[in-house]
Amino acid sequence: MPLITITLGEGEDEQDLRFEVTMEDYNQHINNSMPDEKVGPAYNFLMAHVHQEDKAKFKDIILVDGKVPRGMLAILMMGEVSQAMNGTLSVKIKKPSTSLNK
Repeated sequence: MPLITITLGEGEDEQDLRFEVTMEDYNQHINNSMPDEKVGPAYNFLMAHVHQEDKAKFKDIILVDGKVPRGMLAILMMGEVSQAMNGTLSVKIKKPSTSLNK
């Protein structure tokens, strides 16, 4: 299972969180995501896939008063997982030519 490490903070405050994610897990998250719900699914996915040894540290970082996830942090971390799952893939859209060839 691929191991994704996300580093939060800088210098002495740096903390690594490891996540174990397969392509099947990631695809299921994308398929189950709803357009009007972002934070809950991101938090639930990260919580389900954080390395067991990092789970307590993850909760301390992401939960406010141990209850409510920091929404933007969950979204940013999910973005890092997405980038890691997609690797160096680059997608470009070419515009159609405006000249008419007859």
